[in-house]
Amino acid sequence: MTKDDKKLARKAYYQKNKDKLSSRRKAYYEANKEREAAVNNAYREANPEKIKAIRVAYCENKKEENYARTRQWREANKDLANHLTREWRKNNPGKAKESYAARRASEMERTPAWLNEDNKQEMRDMYEAAYELSKVFPYELQVDHMIPLRGKEVSGLHVPWNLQLLPAVANASKSNKLLFDGAAFVE
Repeated sequence: MTKDDKKLARKAYYQKNKDKLSSRRKAYYEANKEREAAVNNAYREANPEKIKAIRVAYCENKKEENYARTRQWREANKDLANHLTREWRKNNPGKAKESYAARRASEMERTPAWLNEDNKQEMRDMYEAAYELSKVFPYELQVDHMIPLRGKEVSGLHVPWNLQLLPAVANASKSNKLLFDGAAFVE
């Protein structure tokens, strides 16, 4: 019997006796929890790169699922999520500034060189209007890029005709999403 034959035989045996083998493995684990934990910990310590690669691959494979779960939790726990975000920013000022700097750099890369001074002034006016109107309205207004600068499907430009004023809550929930499919522009 060759190695491949043995492998196929083992696989067939496992498929045929899956439930029995699974319950036997669970019983062994329950009876030897401390020993199993020690073996697992020793393996993790001896193979940190393998463990990291496995975790990265898992996260990549479950990216959309994890994103949806996180989004759902944030929607259900808005106050706590906002509090935790503020705490994180306070406890990680370097990372928070790096994130802000990345956003600004993205904005700069997405600002075309052919914009004239009138266009730039129009954008400055939009940001100033958001600031002034936030004093008048009972909620904060923010300047939003209708086509996100760092979107998954498409990236927009930092130009006046891509800007709009939105309440901060709406802008935060929009995130980097494109909220229209372009069908309205097709005749």
